[in-house]
Amino acid sequence: MDINTELAGTMRKGQTMRINHNIAALNALNRSNINNENVASNFQRISSGLRINRASDDAAGLSISEKMKALIRGLGQAQNNIEDGKSLVSVAESALGLIMNPNLQRMRELLIQGMNGTYTQEDREKMQTEIDQIKQGIDEIANNTEFNTTKVLRPPLVEEASKPSGGVADIVFVVDVSQSMDEHQQTVAENLEKFIGSIESKGVTDIRMGLVTYTDNSQIVDFDGSKWCADISRISGILSNLPNGGGIENGMTAMQLVADQYDFRESVSSSSKHIILLTDERGDDNQKYDDTVDILKNKGIQVHGVYDTNPLSSEYSSYYNSLVDETGGKSVYIGSDWGDKLSSVIGEHIGSESSVEIDEDKMPTLHFQVGPAEGHTFKVELMDARVSKLGIEDVCVDPIENAEESLKKIDEAMAKVSSKRSEFGAYYNALEHIGNNVGNYQINLTNAQSVIESADIAKEIAELEKNKILLQASQSMIARSNEVVKGVLELLK
Repeated sequence: MDINTELAGTMRKGQTMRINHNIAALNALNRSNINNENVASNFQRISSGLRINRASDDAAGLSISEKMKALIRGLGQAQNNIEDGKSLVSVAESALGLIMNPNLQRMRELLIQGMNGTYTQEDREKMQTEIDQIKQGIDEIANNTEFNTTKVLRPPLVEEASKPSGGVADIVFVVDVSQSMDEHQQTVAENLEKFIGSIESKGVTDIRMGLVTYTDNSQIVDFDGSKWCADISRISGILSNLPNGGGIENGMTAMQLVADQYDFRESVSSSSKHIILLTDERGDDNQKYDDTVDILKNKGIQVHGVYDTNPLSSEYSSYYNSLVDETGGKSVYIGSDWGDKLSSVIGEHIGSESSVEIDEDKMPTLHFQVGPAEGHTFKVELMDARVSKLGIEDVCVDPIENAEESLKKIDEAMAKVSSKRSEFGAYYNALEHIGNNVGNYQINLTNAQSVIESADIAKEIAELEKNKILLQASQSMIARSNEVVKGVLELLK
């Protein structure tokens, strides 16, 4: 038999002696590539600590893991929210504690003291002065206690912008002309032009002025048959030459006279009606405070004060401070530089687009987000702890009958405060329990997410070693399969 015929027959029968297509080498190469990818995947999982490094590693597991991650991060933030909520509740509760003791406790003590018949009328007046100061202290706590600018013991103040008064302003100076006021009147006269200029610079150019003087009696200054005058120099001259004398200061009566006798013009956008009160003495008719406030507010008249604005150094300023606040005005300290302040504070207020702070009647309800999803909230009801809301604004020690009624009001206010403090304590405890639950939830969910996403390092190392051996074996087989092809050359020799 011919050698070529024998070789051809052999190749057709076994199909093993190929040159162009080395099937054994291709198979070995394919396995080598697979093993190489497996080794690379093992390295990635071990180095990252994650079983799922890309979606192709486990598409369903990745989806579940990402949802769990969102919940875990939400739980972490919820814990922070709970801590902030506990802090807010603590702030509110501690402030109520200060209102209770020493303030309400001291007021009750003073009332009981004043009910004793051994004290005189003068003694009770001094007790009342302290009670009034305590009321102011309670309002200070209620108005100024806040957490991250959120008022926690009073309703929020809503800013509403009011526009200039359409170029119109009616201003009545109510001036105390007792003996000590001579220097202060002169300061007004000297600064009047600057004061009017500050108003005009804000677009209020139609300005009328009036002048009322008072000691024991009030008197309207007449300008050629009119209560109003637009001549700045004339007003200034009269102020400079007002005679001073007398010893009784009926400021409330004088302001009621202004509200009753002056024909203030209405404004469509904001208040154009103003009284500027100038005095360096206490009011002798402060018992008319409530009536005066009602009359001025009903007429829409703003009162601006020039007096001793420090309530700690002046027994009358508490009434005047309240009057200015109630009517939406401004006040400046009556001192050596108050003329300039009259322009920059009161003048700017009258002529500016001022913002008016309006109380909301109802305390807001706070909702703390204490979980990782919608609806996971905790509700906290705050308390309005101002004197007017505690029902003790008219507490007085004289006469004794009023003191007895006031004592009941103090007891009721103390019961309200104590009840709310207990409620705040319950809020705090509830938040603490919720925080503990959120912490446990986060730990367990983190563990579940780790089972899905994290790599089992021991298992991955074992897989790595196996895949490394397979890779080495496949590489060795590639080399051996190439040796098989060389057998063809032996047949061709």
